[in-house]
Amino acid sequence: MMKRHQIIKAVAVLVVFAILSTLLTVPSFAAESVYTHMNGEKYTLEKVSNPDKGEGEIDGLSPEGDRASSYCWAMAENNGYVYIGTWPNGLYQIVLSISQLSQSGVSQEVVDKLMLAYTNGEIDPCEEDSTQSAKIYRYNEATGEMELLFDPADYESGDYSAIYGFRAAITFKGDVYMDAMLNSGATDCQLWRVNEEDPYATPEMCLENGSLRALCVSVDEERMYTGGSCEIPEGYKSGAVVFATETGDPGDFDIIADSKDFEYYTRNGASITVNDVAALPNSAYENGEEVIASLVTSFGVAVFCGHVASEEEIAAGKANSYGWVWSEFIGVQGEYPISLGNSLNVTLTPAVFNGELYFLSMTNPMTPLMIAFMGVLAQNTTYLYTGIDQLAATLDSECAVYRYTSEGKMQMVMGDEKFCPDSVEYAAKLGAGFNDDEYSTSMYAWRSVTYNDRMYVNTIDVWNMYSYFTKLTNGQLLGMNKEDFESQLNYISDFIGTAAAEILGEQSTAGKFVSWLSKYGDFVDSSAILSKLAENMTQPAIDALYSVYSMIDQKATTESLSALIDYSVKYSDSLNDIKEAIEKRINEGYYNPENCAAAKAAVEFINLINKPFQYIAENKTHIENYMLISDVCANHTTPGGEVWCTENGIDWEPITVDGFGDKYNHGIRTMAVGDDGSFYLGCANPYYGAQLWKLTDENMVESVTEDETAAVSDETLVPDSDDTDDAEEEAGRTTDVETNEKDGFLGWLSNAFKTIAAKFGF
Repeated sequence: MMKRHQIIKAVAVLVVFAILSTLLTVPSFAAESVYTHMNGEKYTLEKVSNPDKGEGEIDGLSPEGDRASSYCWAMAENNGYVYIGTWPNGLYQIVLSISQLSQSGVSQEVVDKLMLAYTNGEIDPCEEDSTQSAKIYRYNEATGEMELLFDPADYESGDYSAIYGFRAAITFKGDVYMDAMLNSGATDCQLWRVNEEDPYATPEMCLENGSLRALCVSVDEERMYTGGSCEIPEGYKSGAVVFATETGDPGDFDIIADSKDFEYYTRNGASITVNDVAALPNSAYENGEEVIASLVTSFGVAVFCGHVASEEEIAAGKANSYGWVWSEFIGVQGEYPISLGNSLNVTLTPAVFNGELYFLSMTNPMTPLMIAFMGVLAQNTTYLYTGIDQLAATLDSECAVYRYTSEGKMQMVMGDEKFCPDSVEYAAKLGAGFNDDEYSTSMYAWRSVTYNDRMYVNTIDVWNMYSYFTKLTNGQLLGMNKEDFESQLNYISDFIGTAAAEILGEQSTAGKFVSWLSKYGDFVDSSAILSKLAENMTQPAIDALYSVYSMIDQKATTESLSALIDYSVKYSDSLNDIKEAIEKRINEGYYNPENCAAAKAAVEFINLINKPFQYIAENKTHIENYMLISDVCANHTTPGGEVWCTENGIDWEPITVDGFGDKYNHGIRTMAVGDDGSFYLGCANPYYGAQLWKLTDENMVESVTEDETAAVSDETLVPDSDDTDDAEEEAGRTTDVETNEKDGFLGWLSNAFKTIAAKFGF
C-alpha cells in the first residue's frame, strides 16, 4: 500500500499541474456553397484566399502561407482589385505590451513560452520581428490571384521598415489610401497612397499625424476626410483633429476641426482621438453633407456633427477659424447622452444606409483581459480580480446598433432594452450581440458596408480569448483529444524548462504554493520539482496520463465547480457560526481552565481548516464572475466572428455566426464591394492567419454581366496594341503573393492601457 505522504505528494503534483494549466492557460462551408436570403434571393459564399486551408491550419493571404499576417485590418476595392493591409501577429503584439507594462522583469523568451503554453500553440510568436511586418496584398477579382505589393522586409531602415499595422483604407479619386501605424518617434501614423498607375511602387506618404484611423469620402466623392489625435495645445490635456483634402496630395490636407471644437473633452480629458468619420447627406448645407465625427474620450464616446459654415453663420461668429461649424450631438452637452447611455460602449462607429445615420457600438474586452493577464504575470490578485470582474461585465453588454432616422428620431435597432436610455426609442427585434442570450462574447460591431441594397455589419467573437482564461473550468482543457492533450503537456513542459528558475522560484506565488505543499512530502525547491516534472513528460508518461484524463466526466467536473463555490460559502459560514459560539462561551467564562484551553485550541483549529473555504467566501463575487465567464464559454456552440445584414435597418439576417465555419476567425474585420458584382470580407484570425472570403448575390452577377456585354457591343473587338503590350507586361511581373490602493498608480495604469487600446484601435 502506498504510504500516506506519497499519496499526498502525488496529489500535490496533480494540483500543481492543474494550476499551471489554468494559469498558462453553423454549418461547414464548402469551397463554394449556395445560400438563400430572407427574401428568397440566392447567394454564394466561398473562401478565395488559400481555399484548400481549413480550421487550425497555417493560413494567411500569401499562397505560401503567412501566419503572422493575421488580420485583414484595412481593405479597399479599386478598379477590379481588393487591396488589403494587415495587422501582423496582433494578439502577440498585445502580449508583449502587457509583459512590458507589468514590469515583472520576465524575459521575452519566457513570455513566448508562456503564451505557447497558455494557448496550446494557437498564438505563436512567429518569425523574428513579425510584429513589425505589416504587409499590403492585392487580390485580382478576375483571376483570383493574390500578390504581395508591400513588404517592410524590403527596406533596411526608415519608416517603411517597421510597420505595426494598417488600421484603415479607402479609395479616393482612383487611388487607395491606407493609414500606416508605425513607431518613428514623435509621429505614430502616416497616411500612405498606393498609386493606381504604379501599384508596385513604394507607397507615397501623404500625411503624418500622431494618430490616424478615421477615413471617409464625401457624399459627392470630391473630398476625403481623416482624423485622429494630435499634439496637445497649451492649456489642454489632449488634442484631436479632423482633416479634409480635395486631392489627397502631400501638403494638401486642411484642418477643419481641432481641439477647440471639442473643448470640453480636450481641455478636461486625459485622452481623446477621432475614432471614425462619416459623410451624411444633408441638402441644408454646402456640398450637401454633414461630417459625423465619433470621438473616443476619457469620459466616454462623444459624437460631433460638422458642416461648412454659411455666410450667416460666419457673420454670427458660429464658425471656427477654418470656416466650419461643429455641434455636439452625442455627449455630455449633446442631444443624446454620452456613449448613448451605456458606459461600456467604447466606440460608436458612424455609418450611412438609405440616407440615414447608424451607429455601431463596441464593448472593449481587451483592457480587462490585459489587466487580468497582468495579474497573472505580476502575481497581483488585485489586477486579476479587477480583470475578471470587468470581463464578466462585458458579457452583459454586447455590441448594439442605433439609427438616427430621417425624421430626427434616435432608435436602438439591435440591442438590449435595459441599455436603451429614455431619450432613445427601443425598436430592436434582436438582442445585443445579434442574439437574445443574456450573455454572449460578441463584443464589437466593427464596420458597415452597403451591398445590393443591404447593410452588412461585421462583428468579433472573443470566445477564444475568454476560453484561454477559463481553460481549466470551461471544458476546453478537459475536452481535449489525445493530440491536443499531448501538445498541451509538451508546451507546458517546455515552459517549465525555460521559466522554472525565472518565475516559478521560491519567491513566486506558484513557488510558494509548491513549497507549502512540500511540508507533506520531501520536496524542497519548487523550481527543481517543476523541472523534474518537465523532464518526466516522456511519451509513456503522457500516454498514462491521458488514459486517466480521458475518464474524467467533463460536464460533471464543470458543474461540480459551481457547486463547490456554494458549498464552500455555506461550510465557511457554518464553521464561523461554531467558532463564534465557542468564543462567546469562552468570553462568558463558561469553561473551566482545562476546558477553556481546549476550546481555544478548537477555535484555532477551526480557523485553520476554514482558511481555504473562507478565502472562497470572501472572494465569492470574483469567483462567481470567473465561473460566469467559464460557463458562457462552455455553452457557446458557434464560436467565430459574425456577419449580419438588413434591408430595412430593423430585420436582421445572419450570413455567418461562426467565422465561416472556422472558430479562429474571431472577427470578420473588413468589407468591400468589388467591381465584379461580389462582396469581399476580410477575416481577423490572429491564430493561423488572415483569410479573404467572397459573397456573391446571383442577381448582382447577372447585372454585371449585362453591363459588360453592353460595354463590349459599343467598342471595337480588336484590342489596342498598347493595351496588349501592357497586358503582356502585367502578366510577366513577378508576384509575391479603478481598484488599486493608490489612485496615482491607478491613473498611470488606466492611461497606459488606454494608450495600448488607442494604438491597436480597440
